[in-house]
Amino acid sequence: MQVSEGSDTFEFRSPHGMKAAHSRLRTFAGIAVRHLQHFNHPGRAWHDLSGPQDTLTVVLAEIGGRCEARTNLHRPAALTQAFGAGGLTSESQLDSDQFGSGRYESAQKSRRQKLKPKPHSKRKPLVKANPPINKGRSNAAASQEVDYFAATVNGSQSKDHVLGLSEKFVPGPHPDAKICSPSCAQKDPDLIHQGELQDLQWVFVGQSYSVERRWTVDGQPAQVLDPKNSAFDFEILHSSTETNPPFQIEYQNDPNH
Repeated sequence: MQVSEGSDTFEFRSPHGMKAAHSRLRTFAGIAVRHLQHFNHPGRAWHDLSGPQDTLTVVLAEIGGRCEARTNLHRPAALTQAFGAGGLTSESQLDSDQFGSGRYESAQKSRRQKLKPKPHSKRKPLVKANPPINKGRSNAAASQEVDYFAATVNGSQSKDHVLGLSEKFVPGPHPDAKICSPSCAQKDPDLIHQGELQDLQWVFVGQSYSVERRWTVDGQPAQVLDPKNSAFDFEILHSSTETNPPFQIEYQNDPNH
């Protein structure tokens, strides 16, 4: 894909998921400064910015998703990390990596019950989350990325599986946020090979919320493992800028029939 602005022509190498782009070039004291603006289709998108010259890549703004420079496409970067030549990847909230939300009240903590984990079901696959990465927090919002993966009983990663996420708001007031309802399914072949789904979570000041989240693996209902590898039927994600951390998971089981 090539884009032009006047006499400037810039080639996006190995583009994926890109819909349109604009480029502007200015030169200061022999240093070329190029402003790139691109628009993506829903889902993950990326392109290669590496080249023969030393390059500093800076993400100036992002709308409707997350954008970051990576030296490795499959290895997310820390928010404070800067890169030289590398790739730029972005992710839209309009596809399977939508985040859920709901209303959070601190009083809920005292009402939560200590639940006994269910034994691992022989009929249900398992899903587990990696520790959050790319954490961000400002006076206006908080965000983080959580990579979920298909798991074995001992919590190890199992590859070549399609993860799905279904969300619904916990009863009560909540913002007009996009969630996985109907359910979202991983479509990226690279992430399917890894058995992963990248979940981008956001919450804005004054818009706390909670969502019930249920998982599937290859279309089959799955249990979710907590950090101690205990299995539960579903999880509730509480999101609020008024708590620390701003994103908290509550594990729950369905009533026994």
